[in-house]
Amino acid sequence: ARCARMGQDGKLVLGAGEAVHLVGLAEKLLVPLLAKLGNLVPGGGIWMNAQRPEWNDANNALVGSGLSMVTLYYMRRYVAFLQTLLRGGEAHFLLTAQVADWLQHTARVLVDAQQAMQAGHWTPARARALFEALGRGSSAYRQTIYAAGYLADPCEVSADEIQAMLAASLVVLDQSIRENRREDGLYHAYNLLLSADTALAIGHLYPMLEGQVAVLSSGVLSAAESAELIDTLFRSDLYRED
Repeated sequence: ARCARMGQDGKLVLGAGEAVHLVGLAEKLLVPLLAKLGNLVPGGGIWMNAQRPEWNDANNALVGSGLSMVTLYYMRRYVAFLQTLLRGGEAHFLLTAQVADWLQHTARVLVDAQQAMQAGHWTPARARALFEALGRGSSAYRQTIYAAGYLADPCEVSADEIQAMLAASLVVLDQSIRENRREDGLYHAYNLLLSADTALAIGHLYPMLEGQVAVLSSGVLSAAESAELIDTLFRSDLYRED
């Protein structure tokens, strides 16, 4: 009905007076990261949700229990990019109030996990608690938007707050990457969430080329580790002479 009245803008989120809700570049860059962090299964990858466009490929069969380390590897690269782009010392960024709340919740959860990892206190129980806490933050954001039907006015979030979230994200993502190095030197591409009842039970699929490509571009491997991975690829079942 809105489209009939106002054209394609009717499909967008509207504010008061049927004006399209406008946001800045920082928010547009942070929301996709927050959405993926909200689906992080520590040690397993990013939980694949049904009816999300990035899964319209051969891995649709994994939707429901599938976890993508490929996405996590690229997220690691993306976080490092945002660290450089969104720095600024005393700078502040305008974020929609609901997004600011979401970011601050995510930051608190990730910083707690970062501290546990750096103190050597990372346990399966903490991994499951992180999984649940990140998911609850995303659910609260989504439910608030659906209930209100609109996005609130923007508020200021400091560059330091954003940088703290990004730094903690790197530590958490790097931990999952380390856990997904196989004994043969390759890296897992896709996993399965078998259970989350008392701990996160994760099953592994066979190695796939896109997993190795993604981890090579993630920025987490040193030059020597990258060379070792490439040599391992040529010795693996993924290599064909033709």
